[in-house]
Amino acid sequence: MFSCTRYETKQIQEGLAMSVTRVYPSGCPHEVGGQMVFTSKYLTPQDGEVPFAVGVIVSIRPITMEQMIHADQYAQMDGFPNAHAWEQHFRNVLYPGLSSEAQMYRLQFRLDEMERDISALAPRQEQETERVEVG
Repeated sequence: MFSCTRYETKQIQEGLAMSVTRVYPSGCPHEVGGQMVFTSKYLTPQDGEVPFAVGVIVSIRPITMEQMIHADQYAQMDGFPNAHAWEQHFRNVLYPGLSSEAQMYRLQFRLDEMERDISALAPRQEQETERVEVG
């Protein structure tokens, strides 16, 4: 499962993001050809991560924060309008205090499935009815 921020969730759902970037201090745990199940806690009022898309990793590129903040095209692939917006999101939302030399990985993906009906993702609750016998 790959947890997404609110912004990433929206961009992936709208088809505006084709990559995501993350910090993995011990090395990237993903591999090319591997499946990614995208999840978000921003899709339903209940707590917990909800799957909303399935993709396949087509490339993994190591990159530093310094390289990312000078590359609008990479930020745009992540669904951001420019590198400045990408940097603000990463430094304020995902990784506060991240250094410019931090090792990151850009995971480019191809979406195979997308759940557009958010109500279909909400946990279904069994409705129990009480039987009352009259007589």
